[in-house]
Amino acid sequence: MLKRLEEQYLRAREAGLGDAFTAALHRIEQTLVSDPLAAGESRDGTIRIHIDLPVVVTYEVDATLSAVAIHNVLYYRPRRP
Repeated sequence: MLKRLEEQYLRAREAGLGDAFTAALHRIEQTLVSDPLAAGESRDGTIRIHIDLPVVVTYEVDATLSAVAIHNVLYYRPRRP
C-alpha cells in the first residue's frame, strides 16, 4: 500500500498538486479515525469510498475491531471539458 501511496503522491506532485494531495489525505485520515462509518459512501458489500479531491480512498471498516483497512488510494483530477 505504501508503494501505491507514493506513486499517487508523485502523480499529484507532477501535476502541481502535491500539497493539495497531502492536505486531502490528512483530512481523510482524521475523518476515518473519528468516525469511519459516517465518512464516505458505501459501495459493494462492506467497501466504502471517501472522496476529498484530489484524493479518493476505498476502505473497509471492521466495527468489532474498531479498525479501518485502506484498500486503495488514488490521485484523481477531473478532466476539464
